[in-house]
Amino acid sequence: MSNGKNPSKEKKDRASTSKKPTQRNRGASTSKATRRGGRSASPQVRKPSTIPLFTNDPSAGEDSELEVERVDDAEMEDESDIEDLDEEARSPRAYCISKGRIIGRYRFMFVHFGPVLEAGLHRVPGTNIEDLPKASRALLQAYDELVGLCPGLSDMVKEAGPAGLSKLADGLKFGRAKARGSDISTMKENIHRWKKFKPSFDAKDRPSLGFYNHTTGGMLCPPTRDWKDEQVRQDLANGTIRTGPNDLPRFLWENEHIDLERPLKGFMRGAMVVKGMLHIYKSPSSAIDNGTERPSSSSHKAGNASLHSLTRTTMYALAYAATLVRFVLSNQGSFASGEDRNTSNFPYEKFYRVLVQLMKKMGKPNDAAKTDTLAAKGKEKAKDVAKETTPLTELLDWYDERMFGDGYMSDEESDGEDLSIAGIMMAQLKSGAIDGF
Repeated sequence: MSNGKNPSKEKKDRASTSKKPTQRNRGASTSKATRRGGRSASPQVRKPSTIPLFTNDPSAGEDSELEVERVDDAEMEDESDIEDLDEEARSPRAYCISKGRIIGRYRFMFVHFGPVLEAGLHRVPGTNIEDLPKASRALLQAYDELVGLCPGLSDMVKEAGPAGLSKLADGLKFGRAKARGSDISTMKENIHRWKKFKPSFDAKDRPSLGFYNHTTGGMLCPPTRDWKDEQVRQDLANGTIRTGPNDLPRFLWENEHIDLERPLKGFMRGAMVVKGMLHIYKSPSSAIDNGTERPSSSSHKAGNASLHSLTRTTMYALAYAATLVRFVLSNQGSFASGEDRNTSNFPYEKFYRVLVQLMKKMGKPNDAAKTDTLAAKGKEKAKDVAKETTPLTELLDWYDERMFGDGYMSDEESDGEDLSIAGIMMAQLKSGAIDGF
C-alpha cells in the first residue's frame, strides 16, 4: 500500500544524510588518523606543565563560597566516544569533556566551572592566597584542585583567554553530566543485585520505589523515625512527613544501624555506600562481588579509578556515591539539584553539601583538644596536632583498603535546636564528643 511518498527519493535522502559527518564520526576518524601517524584536524593539546598534584586536604576549599550549577538530567546530549580519543588528538573541548567525567565524581559535583576558570586566568603571580577575601580564595583553591585533576587545563585556560573560557567550562560540565548519567543508569540496572528487595526493585517503575517500597523506604528512612511503625511508613509515603537534606538516610550507616548516642559510629560505612563506591570507581561487577574483580575478558574495561590514576578516596567521592545511591533508591523520575522551588524534587545539592560539611568537621581536631595540647606541649609540639588521626582519616583509610587494597550545612548556629540527625552529629563534632566512631 502506498503512503504517498516517493521511495527512491527517500533512499537518496537517507544516503545524503548518512554522508554527513557527525561529531562522533569526526572524533573516531581523527583518532584513527593519529594512530596511523597522520596529522590531526583538531588542534593539538599542549604538553601539560608542571602542576602540583591534587591533594586530599579535607579543609581545602570553601565550597559554600562557590557558585553552583543547576542540574537536571532530563536533558542530555550524547558524545560518548570522546574518552576513546588519543591524548594528542583531543581538542580542548574534547579534553575537558573527558576530564569532566572524573571531576564531578571525585571532587566538584555541582560547582559552576566558569567563575573558577576565570579566577585562574586572572590570577596575579606571587599573590598570597591567604591574603585574599574568602570568596576569591575559594575560587583559586578550587582552580588549583581542578588543574591538579586536569594537568592540561592550565595551558588551555591561558590559550583560550576570556573569550574562550565558556567553551572549556561547557566541556567540563558536559563530561560531568555524562558521567553522572552513566553512573545513575548502570546503578539502576545493577542495584537489585546488591541486596534483596521486597517487593522487587523495578528501575523502570520509579513510582513504586522510595517510601512506597518496603526495602527502599527502610533504607531512606531517617534514623530518628521508626520504619517499623505503620503510621510512620504511611506518613513518609504520602508526604505528611517530609524529609530534607539534613534527614540523613539509614543506609549511610554500617548495617543500617545507628546509635543515636554515638551517631558518628559507622557513619558513611553502610554497605550501599561501599557498593556505590565500588560500582563507580572499580566496576559494576566488583560491587556485586563485594570488591572482587571478576576474571578479565576481551570486553573487560578498566575502572574509573584506574583510567584516571586515582589511588586515594576523598570525602567528595563518598558524598557523590551516597548522593547517587539515594536518588536511585527514591521514586524521583530524573536527577536534579533540587533548587527549583516549583517542583517537589529532593534537594540533592544540599544533601551532598551536608555530607561534605560533616566529613570536613570529622577531619578537624576539636577546639577543646587543640587548646589542651597548646597548654600542655607548647606551640612547637602543638604543630603535630594537625597530623594526628581524625575520624575522617580513619574513614578514608578504611575505604582505601577496600578500594585500592589488592545540602549545604552552615557552620553558623541555627535559630533553635536542630533535632535532625545531621544536626545531632554536627553538635557532637563541635563539642568534641566523637567517641566510638
